[in-house]
Amino acid sequence: RDWLLVDTPERMDQCLQEIVESNPTEIGFDLESYNKSKHAQLTCLLQLATNTGKSYVIDPLAPGMWDLITKLRPIFADPSIVKIGHGIGGLDIDSLHRDFGIFVVNAFDTFEAADCLRFQGKGLAKICAKYKLST
Repeated sequence: RDWLLVDTPERMDQCLQEIVESNPTEIGFDLESYNKSKHAQLTCLLQLATNTGKSYVIDPLAPGMWDLITKLRPIFADPSIVKIGHGIGGLDIDSLHRDFGIFVVNAFDTFEAADCLRFQGKGLAKICAKYKLST
């Protein structure tokens, strides 16, 4: 199985151990949030994918999980790992910091890159199609 649903403290420990032991150089990430308003969001899901081939779907709303998300701080703060996301400057980085005290170090935003390169289509699907990548 190349992905893991992380919805218990035991699976959170497994996720952290696997990530650290695989020594990734890149981690893709995405957050899903409930946005009651522009100033009131709540992180509902965190998705991670390492360049070593494993993905994690982390449910911070599962019992006992919210406070454990802080254990990801060293991974997101590690400058030797590039954190990759699409449009992460919008809510993702702010949400990680607000909800879990996570600082994202060494991030690459594919939306911002597409904007700098003046791509016509800046959506992730358009960028992937341009480079013949599966989505």
